[in-house]
Amino acid sequence: MPPVTEPDDRSDPPKPPSALKSAIAKMRGMNRRYVGYFIAGGIALDVVIVAGGLWWLGVFDAGSSSAAVQKSLNACLRGADNQSGVVMIDTCLDTVTKATDDPENRRDPAYIEMADQALRHVQVVCRVVLSRDALERCTGVPVIEGIVPALAVRTRVDALLRLGDYPRLREEGARLIRYGDGFGYLARGLARHNIEDFAAAAADYREAIKHFPDDPVLLDNLARAEVAAPPS
Repeated sequence: MPPVTEPDDRSDPPKPPSALKSAIAKMRGMNRRYVGYFIAGGIALDVVIVAGGLWWLGVFDAGSSSAAVQKSLNACLRGADNQSGVVMIDTCLDTVTKATDDPENRRDPAYIEMADQALRHVQVVCRVVLSRDALERCTGVPVIEGIVPALAVRTRVDALLRLGDYPRLREEGARLIRYGDGFGYLARGLARHNIEDFAAAAADYREAIKHFPDDPVLLDNLARAEVAAPPS
C-alpha cells in the first residue's frame, strides 16, 4: 500500500482578495491625519455655503443698512449754513428713500422713526425756503402710507399755496381732507376761490371754520366768496 501523503496545494493557487477587501485594507492603511483634513474641509465648505446664503438674504447687511440710514439722517438734521434749500431738502428726502425703499424696513420701528424725523425736518425747511426750485421740491415730498402721510401732504399743500399753483392745490387739498386734516378744506377753498368757483369755495370755507372757528382771514374769505357767489 502506498504511503499516505499530504495533498499538494501547489496545484490549486490561492484566490486574489475581493475589491471590497482591498478598499477596506487601503482605508485602514491611510494616515488618519488626511481623514481629519477631509472632514474639516467638508465642514468649512458647509459654513461658507450657509454664510453666503444668509448674506444673499440680507441677514448680515441689516446692521450696515441701518447705520447708513442713520448717517444720512444725521446729515439731514445737521445741515450747513451754506447749503441751499434744495440741497437740504434733497438730503432729507434721500434719507426717507433709504429708510423706506425696502418693504421690510417699513415694518421696522427704527426705520420708520428715522423716516419720520427726516420728513418732519423737510416740513420745517419747506416753510422757510424762498426759491421756486426748493418749493417745487417740497411739492414732491413722498407720501408713504404708515409714515406720517398727512404731514407729507400738508407740506405739499403749504408749498403749493406759496407757489400759487391752484389746480394742484385743489387736488392735494382734497387728499388732505381724506387724511382727516381740516386744513385741506381751507386749501381747497382758496384754490376754488382763485378760479372763481365761489359757491364751492364758500362751502369749503364753512367746513374749514368748523376746524378753525376764530381765524379772521378765513371768515373774511367766506364773506367774500358768499358775496361773489351767484344766488342759489
